[in-house]
Amino acid sequence: AYADEVDITFAGTPIEHGMPISSTRVPPTFSGGWFNTTFSIPSAIFDQLKATQANYPIPWTANDRNASWLDPSRLLMTIAYAHPLTTAAPRARLNGASLKILWASNSRNGPASASQSCFTGYYIDASSFPPETMHALSVWMPSVAPGDFQGLFWDNLDTEYTDQVVGCSAVGGESCMATFI
Repeated sequence: AYADEVDITFAGTPIEHGMPISSTRVPPTFSGGWFNTTFSIPSAIFDQLKATQANYPIPWTANDRNASWLDPSRLLMTIAYAHPLTTAAPRARLNGASLKILWASNSRNGPASASQSCFTGYYIDASSFPPETMHALSVWMPSVAPGDFQGLFWDNLDTEYTDQVVGCSAVGGESCMATFI
C-alpha cells in the first residue's frame, strides 16, 4: 500500500535562502517595542560562507560593504519591516550586550549618512557570532503598523539540497521505504 502523504527526514543541516534566524514568530499585533528570540547558527552556514569567499575572492572595501548585497561571504541578519526610516533605527542586544545596527544601502558609495532614497533598511553583521551556541537576541523596533515587522532573516545564504534520506514515515504512523524515481 502507498501512503498519500509522507514525512521525510533528510540528512544534514537545513540551509535556505532568506531563512528566519529562529522559529519565534512576530505576533500579528506587534506595533513596536522589544522582540525577543533565541537562536543558534549551525556550523554548516559558516562552511557555506567560507566556500563562497574561496570561490569569489574579491578584496571588498569598507566602502563596498555599505551595499549589503556586496561581499556575500558575510552572514547578515536582516531586520525585515515595511517602510524603514533613516530617522527611526531599531536597537539590538545579543546576550545582554549592545549590537551595532548597520544601514543597508543600494549603493556601494552610499555613506552611512546617505539619503532615504539610497537607504533600503537595517541589518546586523553576524559574521563573528560563535556557531553552535545558543544566543539570546532582543531587538527594539520603532513604532510600526501591526503586520509591518516580519522578523529577522539570514541573508547571503544559498539553499542547499540533499538526496540523503535518513527517515521516512507515512502520515498516520506507518513506516515507508524511500523510493526514488
